[in-house]
Amino acid sequence: MPKIIYQDFSGGVNAKLPSLITQDVLLAQEASNLFLTEACLEKMGGYFSVLTTAIGAEIEGMFRFFTATGEELIICAGGKVYRLNGATVTQLYTGATAGGWYTGALYAGNLVLCNGKDLPLVYNGTTVVVATVVDPSNLVTNVKPQYVATYAGRLFYGWSANAKNTIWTPTPNTFFDFSGTTFDILVLLS
Repeated sequence: MPKIIYQDFSGGVNAKLPSLITQDVLLAQEASNLFLTEACLEKMGGYFSVLTTAIGAEIEGMFRFFTATGEELIICAGGKVYRLNGATVTQLYTGATAGGWYTGALYAGNLVLCNGKDLPLVYNGTTVVVATVVDPSNLVTNVKPQYVATYAGRLFYGWSANAKNTIWTPTPNTFFDFSGTTFDILVLLS
């Protein structure tokens, strides 16, 4: 089976890629805004209503999540997590603290969400589970990171109300265990 490589440039174009790959990906993204009529290829314009009823709370974060059949929009609002797929909204999780602005990162086929008020949430394409960040040195208990990012194939958490100058990353060989991964302190800034 041929290997399919998907490049996501939602955060900007990766200038380190060869120019031909970059051109192909940008062309594919632009082509997604076109549709074929009987007469010609036309560019879509304007907006249309997808979600016709309000969620009922302030939106605290929106993130793209890719599935085998397309993509979904994950919406964090009012302490809840929703999935928008087409015009259908499904509530995935409730119980988070309202009023926390979310950061998110795609990692190992999951969407990891952090708001600085709750333990990280992990969406696997079906359900949302609560992740745990265990500080191995026990300097910090109840780690509730505000920031999450991926870099060099690893997941990083940063800033907790009780450790504002700390970055955590999973210990080796536990990178994909979101149920209770032990994290190492990577940087402790003074």
